[in-house]
Amino acid sequence: MDLTVEQEPGAITIFALTGELDYSNFEQLVDAARQAYQQGARRLLLDLAGVEYMGSSGLVALHAVAMIFSGQEPPDPEEGWAAYRTLTDDVEGHTHEFVKLLRPSAQVVNVLERTGMRQFFEVHVDRSAAVASF
Repeated sequence: MDLTVEQEPGAITIFALTGELDYSNFEQLVDAARQAYQQGARRLLLDLAGVEYMGSSGLVALHAVAMIFSGQEPPDPEEGWAAYRTLTDDVEGHTHEFVKLLRPSAQVVNVLERTGMRQFFEVHVDRSAAVASF
């Protein structure tokens, strides 16, 4: 996975991801989010147009990023399925307001919808509209 970081006016950080988001690299995304948050970023737009594949670890990464941008510490990914099971417990009934998704690929949309995670993220197809939504 490659990760490019951009800034938009209004203190909006954009992470553009390309490649695969899976067990081999999901912590890279979480670490980048943690670093951006520690440096003052408070709104994050994840551009997922270039993500060709996202596994269950990618879902854990998205959840961890949303928790970080909500000012919470995500579960330790070494907890395996226990960390994955916290996804619905932590996000049930609300959409993440500080992390939004931009142009997720068809494969990513499929994973989000099959797992029920789609309902927890605001998804945009237009970058300008996504930035304006914060």
